[in-house]
Amino acid sequence: MNKYYSLVVFGNNKRVNLKKLNRELELQKSQCLEFFKNQIEININFLDSTITSFSEINNLLGNLKGDVFILLKIEYYPKDSWLKNIITSFDKSHHSILIGKITENNLLFNWFKQEKNNQEDIVNEIEKYIGNCALKKSFIEPILCLKSAYNEREKSCYKRIFREVETEILYLENVEVVKL
Repeated sequence: MNKYYSLVVFGNNKRVNLKKLNRELELQKSQCLEFFKNQIEININFLDSTITSFSEINNLLGNLKGDVFILLKIEYYPKDSWLKNIITSFDKSHHSILIGKITENNLLFNWFKQEKNNQEDIVNEIEKYIGNCALKKSFIEPILCLKSAYNEREKSCYKRIFREVETEILYLENVEVVKL
């Protein structure tokens, strides 16, 4: 059975050259299909909306098919082999969340600390890097159900649990996008 990847490009599409971005994503998609010998499926979705918080992912994922959801902000342009590096990383590891590097004008725009702060929870990490990250559906669905099912006071309980699963996040330098 093929693994299904859903690439979601989100944001205000009036601010960028969609044709150039779409050409690059289609090129990377075809390279991936060839590299993985058509053992995967990739669907590219363009959404003219913003996603700024973890809770907004809940509405988005409910309408999409996929084993892995790859989120890309529309004003970020993927570097060579970006998509292949994401898919390869998920195939070779047990990780459920992948976060990539974001640069702007050859300067580091947004990147993780080398030494992680144990107090930082998984929700905050995903929200910080939401423009260049990928999430396994099997891992994220139960979290999203919890997020919407409980009030703020009850949510503090499961946020403590997220801190324990921080090792589920894989940070990769070769999954890089450039902020336009």
